[in-house]
Order: sequence, then C-alpha cells, then structure tokens
Amino acid sequence: TYNKKMYFGIVSNELATLIKNETDINVEGFNCSLSAYEIRKLFNDHGDEKKENLRGQRAITDADVLNIPIVIQSPNNVAKSDKQYNGKPVINFVKHFSANEKFTVSAVVSDKHLDLFVQTAFIGIKKGNLSTPIDEQASINTPKASSGTVSNNMIPHSDSSVKKQLKKTSTNYAPTFYSQM
Repeated sequence: TYNKKMYFGIVSNELATLIKNETDINVEGFNCSLSAYEIRKLFNDHGDEKKENLRGQRAITDADVLNIPIVIQSPNNVAKSDKQYNGKPVINFVKHFSANEKFTVSAVVSDKHLDLFVQTAFIGIKKGNLSTPIDEQASINTPKASSGTVSNNMIPHSDSSVKKQLKKTSTNYAPTFYSQM
C-alpha cells in the first residue's frame, strides 16, 4: 500500500555531523525512511532503461533500492540541493560504487516528523571524456579536404567589432546581433 514506510534507523552522530558541516542542516536524532509511494515513483521515474540512457543514467533495479541505506550511511559526498520538496530542504547523498557509476539519493528533511525521507534516487553512468586534452591540437583539415580549410587562429576574448547588446525585433523577441563593421 502507499502509506507503508520502511525505516533504516536513526541518523548516526557521525553522519549528522557530516551533514551539518556540509549543508548547515541539523538532522541529529532524525529517522531515515523510504515510503512505498516513493519506491513506486522511483521505478516509474528511473526504471526505464531507454529513458535513463538518454539522460546519461542507468535504470534503477531492485538491488539498487537495497543499496539506498548504504548510500545514505556512507556517502562519498553530501550536498544541499538547490531544489526543495514542498518547501522542505533536500540533501543529496552521492556514493561511487564503481569508477563508472555515481549513485545519488535525494532525501527530504522533515522537521515536523524528525524524518529524513528518501524522495528519489538515480545512477549516473560515465560515458567517457568528450573533451580534448588541453595540450592536443585538433586537425585543421576537414575529413574530405586535402589542405587546411579552417583557421588555426584563436578567437579573441573581446572584439571591438561586435556589439554586446540585444535588440528586440518585432513581436517574436528573437535576439538579433549587429556588427559595427
């Protein structure tokens, strides 16, 4: 049923101190829990493999739900979320179970019930570094060109021939850039 709740126990003194130091939120003596409603929501929001792959994540499994208490009890990182849940602060717990996966659990701080309850969880997967190392120079040749077709000059940080303001055009509010050439 939707109104059932699973309790993981009371937040340890060590974890409460870590959370206080990292987020300035006091959860000393709070219970940690996960409701049946949130489990269903978790699988609905993060259980589809195709959808999660598009997000750079992998789908949540039953085994992952069993790891939620481990993520909260011994995180690699704790941070206060920029978002709130029904006006209540949210704390993100992050645990790296492998070099390629980052498990994030978001828990809501409920002062009324002295409860730190899991609101969502997701697992980011590392796809590799898409950037080029700083000391490597990309080829200036296009794939079908036999000689350089692209300038090897750097773009200047500021250019006097470009206005740095936008002008409203008609009613579509699309930005238009003007050159001073």
